[in-house]
Amino acid sequence: MRSLFQSPELICNLQIQRDQHQPLEVYKLVNGFYQLQIGEPFWMQEVGLGIGRGINSNGGLEREVLYWYNQQSSRYQTADELLTQYRQQFGELPGS
Repeated sequence: MRSLFQSPELICNLQIQRDQHQPLEVYKLVNGFYQLQIGEPFWMQEVGLGIGRGINSNGGLEREVLYWYNQQSSRYQTADELLTQYRQQFGELPGS
């Protein structure tokens, strides 16, 4: 298990091995105890973001990665996706 981030109120873990755990586990501090939160993407009111998993294809390689989501559960684009979209609309970046 790898802890992605931790605050006093939230713990977020990504499971590398799929033993008895969910692939993505988010725990929230409720009345002094950490409780597993269900659902993906999981909305974190404290930071104004959701977190969830998705598949990323890069150079013919597919990987499961974490993405950030808005309150409507729409995934934010990565920097690479934004650059590709820009190039499709306007061509290469100035000075490239």
